[in-house]
Amino acid sequence: CMSYNENQIAKICWKEMAGPYTHHYGFNPKTIFEKCSQSKNDEYRDECYFSAASNMSITYTKPGQLEPLQDLPPLCSNYISVPDLYRKCLEYIINVNIHSSKILIGRIKEFCAHETKKYQNTTCDDILAEKLKYS
Repeated sequence: CMSYNENQIAKICWKEMAGPYTHHYGFNPKTIFEKCSQSKNDEYRDECYFSAASNMSITYTKPGQLEPLQDLPPLCSNYISVPDLYRKCLEYIINVNIHSSKILIGRIKEFCAHETKKYQNTTCDDILAEKLKYS
């Protein structure tokens, strides 16, 4: 990805790196964020990480776990100090889940409850309510 000079191609390349990073590093948001941060700029980093966070939110489970998201590390914690990017990260995850399958709405509600409990704010719940109103 570092060899691409064209903005759109480089951006797409970094977004697609989310798959291999998630596969190789598993459910480790901190490590994946660090890998995505090797990009040329913050926009590419964010495309990479938001896509990886969405992958993690859809596929995270542990064997025998009744509540699949209960131990999931907070996926947008790298952005908590930047409200606009934190919201964008949450929106990306919610959008991908809602558009993947309506069955995942329960899972994304659980994800939002997890995020709300961790950070004591309702941003995720607010975004989800807004998206469900228009879907």
